[in-house]
Amino acid sequence: MSFILPREPLIMLQLPFRTIRSRRLAQVPLSAVLLSTVLLGACGGGNATVGGTLIGLGSGESITVQNNGTNTLTLTANGGWAFPAGLANGNYDVTIATQPVGQVCSITGATGTFNAVNGSVTSVAITCGTSLTITGTLSGLATGLSVSLSDGVTTLPLTANGTFSFSNTLTIGNLYTVAVTSQPVGQTCTVSNPTFTATTNTPTNILVNCV
Repeated sequence: MSFILPREPLIMLQLPFRTIRSRRLAQVPLSAVLLSTVLLGACGGGNATVGGTLIGLGSGESITVQNNGTNTLTLTANGGWAFPAGLANGNYDVTIATQPVGQVCSITGATGTFNAVNGSVTSVAITCGTSLTITGTLSGLATGLSVSLSDGVTTLPLTANGTFSFSNTLTIGNLYTVAVTSQPVGQTCTVSNPTFTATTNTPTNILVNCV
């Protein structure tokens, strides 16, 4: 007893070269064509993109972001965004190339692995706020002495009473604590309101008193 298997459908493909008399035609199994289509899609380069959301950008301002240091995009409005070019499979790394004037923006979900078959990446979130620095007031420091403060990022030595300001810019949403790292000789300085979360308002109620 014998069985006759159904014959696989064939399709006609026109090869990209000419013979002397006519363009060459070839019969190719349908399954081979479908497989090649899937494999090409897995290699990327389709309509899938990398993007996310933007919030906090001021009216009339703009921010420029890059993916992997080359693909550049300028954003001028809050909301959803995406790099226009379809990407091949691999890693993505979104960075800020140019900050908006008078604002500081930060990114969450900036890096990851991109797979065009799984669809677009929409989880890169950019948050913008005003330029934030830590300011406060020092009092009670004796003449000729010094005290050093730290916000966990920058160390600030002070030699006179009055208003002080750290030079580094804060990242919105991060937690900061101002602490005394070096006490003046013969005195002890303490910090009031030392811990805060950076928001759009610059902290100004940090008080350092030495006795």
